[in-house]
Amino acid sequence: MKKAVRNLSIILIVLGVVFLFLPYHVEFTGYVMILLGVGISVCAWLLRSGFKWMFRILLVLMILCTVWLTGSVGIIGLYGNFDASLPDQEYAVILGAQIHGDQPSRTLRERLDVGVKFIAENPDTVVILSGGQGADEIMPESQVMYNYLESHGADMTRVYQENRSTNTRENLQFSGDLAESLGLDRTKVTIITSEFHLARAEYIAESLGMAAGGIGAKTEALFLRLNYYIRESFSFVKAFVQARV
Repeated sequence: MKKAVRNLSIILIVLGVVFLFLPYHVEFTGYVMILLGVGISVCAWLLRSGFKWMFRILLVLMILCTVWLTGSVGIIGLYGNFDASLPDQEYAVILGAQIHGDQPSRTLRERLDVGVKFIAENPDTVVILSGGQGADEIMPESQVMYNYLESHGADMTRVYQENRSTNTRENLQFSGDLAESLGLDRTKVTIITSEFHLARAEYIAESLGMAAGGIGAKTEALFLRLNYYIRESFSFVKAFVQARV
């Protein structure tokens, strides 16, 4: 039993380190795996050393965290499978994501493909592309998004760019400001983003006074989807705190 626990701990830590260096932005899952492996190892050491009360406390905390994380991932996953665009929407916002040079990342491309379809099916709806320029990016995400939609035949006459935002809250806040400057009701928005991001994006929108609906773009790679679900569980806690300060 001791050997099995030790091996499990080592496997989790080694896999976590591997995840840190994979070129797929799965570092967060790597950190979680390392933390879990270290936690199991510490639990085993406490039990062997006779610190049973400390072992019990740490074990209970680990179980509670695991239950919370599993439940959060499940809820976020279920939520992302239900599209709910508003019937009386004033505008839609496509949320940005990382770019590679002048090309969208896989995640952003999946969102934009949904955007191409949305623009075609909603000929009277204004669409705002929201995404600023990160420290490691050569241009604003919104410009890459615009170029992609244009190259895929989307009607660009009602597409606008918001290129100042650096996070989801700013995406929605600045896009709402732009919509208002266009004479639109900023509160009636449909958010187009990845399915793993949809629950948090709608929650943030509602905390900003918006009646938001959403459409989730499916993340095709399963291991990427799981990584993003885990990351979103922690990001949702941050969004909850920010909404109350």
